[in-house]
Amino acid sequence: MVAYKNSSDDPSLKEYWGKRDRKVFNNENTLDRMKLARKQGYRCALCKQTLQNGEKVTVRNLEVSTGKFAKLVHVPCIK
Repeated sequence: MVAYKNSSDDPSLKEYWGKRDRKVFNNENTLDRMKLARKQGYRCALCKQTLQNGEKVTVRNLEVSTGKFAKLVHVPCIK
């Protein structure tokens, strides 16, 4: 539970929330997904929002100019 004024919207607590999100993500996922998340900075490859925002996360092969790469994305971001 989060105490009253310790909101994730508070800019002074940005580092704390980032560390907390990474810890929660790593505890809930496999080593392969943790490696992908670390490479992506724990952000969705499409919307650039944190992977730990309550939305389901999946692995997709995204095509870029240098080839296809496996990336973690939020399911709602896939169109």
